[in-house]
Amino acid sequence: MQSLLLTLLLALAGTSGFASAEPSAEEPGPGVLPRLPLLFEANGGAYHESVGFVAHGPGYTLMLTPGGTSLLLESSVTEERGSLPLTRPVHVAALRTTFVGGRSDAAMTGVEPAPTLIHHIRGNDPEAWSVDNPTFTRVRYDQVWPGVDAVFYDADGQLEYDFVVAPGADPSVVRLAYEGADRLSLRDDGALVLHTPAGELVNSAPVLYQHTGESREPVTGRFVLHGGDEVGFAVDDWDTARPLVIDPVMVYASTFGGTMADYNYDLAVDAQGRAHLVGETLSADLPWTFGAYDATLNDTDAYVARLSADGTALDWCTYLGGSNPTWPYNAGGDRAFTVEVDDAGLVYVAGSSESTDFPTLSDALKQTQAWYFDAFVSVLSSDGSALQYSTLLGGTLGDTAYDLCVTDAGRVYLTGETDSGFPVTPVTYDSVGTPRDAFVAWFTPGGPLEYGSHLGGPAAYDRGHAIEVDDQGRVYVAGTTLSHDFPTSMGGYQQAFQGNADGFLCRFDPTGQVLQYGTMLGGSGSDMDDTDVDIAIADDGRVWIAGASKSSSYPTSAGAHQATNPTDNGVSSSGVLTCLDTDVSGAAGMVFSTYFGSGGSSGLSDVEVDASGNAWVFGYTIDADFPTLLAWDDEFNTGTTPYSDALLACFDAAGTLLNASYVGGSGAEPNTFAPQGRGGLERGPGGDLYVSHDMSSGNQGLSTPGAYTSPTAGVHESWVARFKPDAPVCQFDYGYDGPGTGTLSVCGGDLSTGTFGVLRLSDFAPNKPVILLAGLAANPTYVGDISATLVPVPVDLIVILSTDSDGEVELYVPGWLGPVTVFLQGTQADNPGPGQWTTSNAVEVEFLP
Repeated sequence: MQSLLLTLLLALAGTSGFASAEPSAEEPGPGVLPRLPLLFEANGGAYHESVGFVAHGPGYTLMLTPGGTSLLLESSVTEERGSLPLTRPVHVAALRTTFVGGRSDAAMTGVEPAPTLIHHIRGNDPEAWSVDNPTFTRVRYDQVWPGVDAVFYDADGQLEYDFVVAPGADPSVVRLAYEGADRLSLRDDGALVLHTPAGELVNSAPVLYQHTGESREPVTGRFVLHGGDEVGFAVDDWDTARPLVIDPVMVYASTFGGTMADYNYDLAVDAQGRAHLVGETLSADLPWTFGAYDATLNDTDAYVARLSADGTALDWCTYLGGSNPTWPYNAGGDRAFTVEVDDAGLVYVAGSSESTDFPTLSDALKQTQAWYFDAFVSVLSSDGSALQYSTLLGGTLGDTAYDLCVTDAGRVYLTGETDSGFPVTPVTYDSVGTPRDAFVAWFTPGGPLEYGSHLGGPAAYDRGHAIEVDDQGRVYVAGTTLSHDFPTSMGGYQQAFQGNADGFLCRFDPTGQVLQYGTMLGGSGSDMDDTDVDIAIADDGRVWIAGASKSSSYPTSAGAHQATNPTDNGVSSSGVLTCLDTDVSGAAGMVFSTYFGSGGSSGLSDVEVDASGNAWVFGYTIDADFPTLLAWDDEFNTGTTPYSDALLACFDAAGTLLNASYVGGSGAEPNTFAPQGRGGLERGPGGDLYVSHDMSSGNQGLSTPGAYTSPTAGVHESWVARFKPDAPVCQFDYGYDGPGTGTLSVCGGDLSTGTFGVLRLSDFAPNKPVILLAGLAANPTYVGDISATLVPVPVDLIVILSTDSDGEVELYVPGWLGPVTVFLQGTQADNPGPGQWTTSNAVEVEFLP
């Protein structure tokens, strides 16, 4: 005998921020990593003892408890506190669903185990940590009502739950009571609306069905209200000898979109190509009971997460932080701003902690926070289950680590900012310093502090953003200074302070005592002060610096891509990219320097140099006219205010722009660029390029052709994308132009078998057919007065397409068949008759095996 099923799909707004891709069998496709599944974490002690399983999603936390569920809905507001943004939850609503008349002792069982383990490392008492908590894709309540089970499970990243009514059982016994809703109502379309203090929660009309062999047979049914807060189901004729599924769809109203605040600040990639993400989270993961949640707690945690190499699974995720704020001064926030992974897979994380009980170990440099907030460095095991080392680091006031790097010898190098009393060592560059200095430090975990030094001028504000060590052991530090007398060297490119704020680059000898090279970088306005600053050392020893400038006179080189600030209003910033040879003195040391922006504000926060010496930069722009070139995505994606898009670009070693693309969705990403930066850029094994940031997109993810889905508007989520930059991104013109203005481009990954690409025709007449000609050989042919073609006549393939209202058409092509070389050209009849054709440039495309 078979049973009757009632299935409920909880299509939660903003589910999973990982967009789906269709990777090849061996490698992920170019673009966004696939959507992660919704997982149910078994409570191993991190939550209230009444909770059996927990599922997290953007804007909600669902807890499965005996006799029902608890759903927490969140909104958030971001406030500025000093130089750091603080996001506080607001408009919090808690909704308790009770199985009316059901068993409160129904057994809950996790089925279909997932590979993900979740760890909660909170506070400085290891006995209180909860690690190795298993996860499942499905949880079953057995016999909630006589003959009725409840099953909760993942449905492509969303939450679905079934009421399985056994043969002969009565579906009318299924009743749900909602506590926390102001009132319930039914719409004309049969949907159930829960009116909560935070907005409306809509449950679409239920879908009921029975299985007939491999197919589903629909059954008519509907919601029924019982009193003020109870809901049941009315089921019409059904075969009582077979199962019944009741399936109402629950959809969040837009009020709840973007309520979860999870910010991504950096990523690192290990030797296996696994991406490690760090940042801060306000997810509702502390133990709480229904009705007792405190929306003003303001307790944030750092997080560390690792994705599998192919992006299809979350290997592990852990919280990292304390629970006790240094009240009344702080909110107890813990934030991870930087991450690195060594050859053994150990994960190094640094940031700042405002908690008095941040988890440290006995061999820490500092175990107790002095007063305000301290920098921290923690080393996690490769599986994220244990702390190998953890320490605080700082003086008597506030200290923050913004960047770290790890050498092959296991030494950790740090830079950031300090307010007072930073621990200096006998061997140092500046042992005195002043409040609000940058700092430089290094040590071996488990050993003493080998080096600690202030870095800055005596009377103003200085901040270290980036630190690198070259193969000679020389230490490079870059950041922002407001000091007119910031230390520079005689050979520095720019030795005098120029404006309101300048960037700086310093190179120290391996001992840290000698400033071998020091320069400021700035113009008459403010430079490097409203975004992160990053550096990368090329194989030839040259140093690339990425940042932002509001000056009209930031130093640019003779071969600059943009010699003048495109904003030039002293208010909006433009990205800047500079390459210096620190072994050459003065003006001769500037290899290349350029603005990189448009009329709207923009900035660069990360730079990486590949094996060919090309400099890849990551940043943001708020401008729909940003100059893209051979882009993955050449359209600005607007959404929430302020509008912004991430951008990714590549310059060769001589400073020629090779590629520039938007990398964003329809919302704001990154939302803003704080001094600690948002997101990261790193090259992985094989030269693959990884990009991460947080976003609040509405209906698009990272817009790489064929590899994105649609996250929900306003939700802060962590995103990661993987590209193959070392292979050709786009195929260029063959050098044979036809008459007219039509343009043909072919882009997408390395165009190898199994990857995705896009053919883009533009500058044609709108809303008219356009002919795509394809041939396997180059044989320019003139056909009367009609057109000039590169492919032979007759052609090997003709595809007729239609342009849109902008005169463009895109054709997404999966699974290139290689190896083969194809010659392409587009042509369009403006009006019937000789000479009335628009023919594009010709393109030679080599599809790789």
